[in-house]
Amino acid sequence: MKKITLPTIVFIACLLSFNNVAVAQDGNRNLGFGLQSSFPTYGLSAKIGVSDKLLCQAIVAPFSSAKSSTFSYTMNFYGVRANYRLSDPESTVVPYGFVGTGVIRSTYNFMGSKSSSNYLGWNIGAGLEFFPNFLDNLGASAELGYGSMNINTLGTAVRGVSLGLGLHYYVN
Repeated sequence: MKKITLPTIVFIACLLSFNNVAVAQDGNRNLGFGLQSSFPTYGLSAKIGVSDKLLCQAIVAPFSSAKSSTFSYTMNFYGVRANYRLSDPESTVVPYGFVGTGVIRSTYNFMGSKSSSNYLGWNIGAGLEFFPNFLDNLGASAELGYGSMNINTLGTAVRGVSLGLGLHYYVN
């Protein structure tokens, strides 16, 4: 319980601290909630507009990956990123660039032997967010990025290209 408490408190504090910023924005697509994936992580996402072009995004993935009677593996992700819109946010297709950082926490238990590790990572990339005309407040995104994750137990970093997908509903 203690492991999830601190990231959850930080996530809620970020949302509350940006609340006044989102209310002050004119227009649409400045406050969104949904799902975001970027291999190897996926989770719940909240986006909040700092300006018409800049969005802050928090992603929380407290989901378990695999479980059986003798083996369990969980991978949780807590991260933030900045998305910069490269065109009018009211367009049907909005290109954007992003930069982010986060922590992956993995835990495995095999026949009573338990181990857990934290991995700090970062990513940078670009994507497109699509807003169908008939569903103006629903955005689907696809992105390509490059990132690195430090593996402390091995003393090395894993780097590579990542593909991501997102689905967000924007509140007017």
